Amino acid sequence: MINAMNITNQQGGLKTSQFQSILHLQTTIADAECVIALRLFELFLDIEKRLEAINETYKIEARKSKLTVAKPLYDVMNQIA
Repeated sequence: MINAMNITNQQGGLKTSQFQSILHLQTTIADAECVIALRLFELFLDIEKRLEAINETYKIEARKSKLTVAKPLYDVMNQIA
């Protein structure tokens, strides 16, 4: 990364339009990554609820497992949304 920056500087730097294009592309990729991460969190929580519902239907005398989600997960999901 640093070598690429040094080479770019040695060659006279980037034109403003090139820089804006690169910045726009990186911003778009970052936004897409956030959307994908949020959707994955939502899917994982949905799967967890469904599995818990199935678990409750079993008629066995045993302690049933339950997922405990850390509070920071919801904070992160709110920030991403």
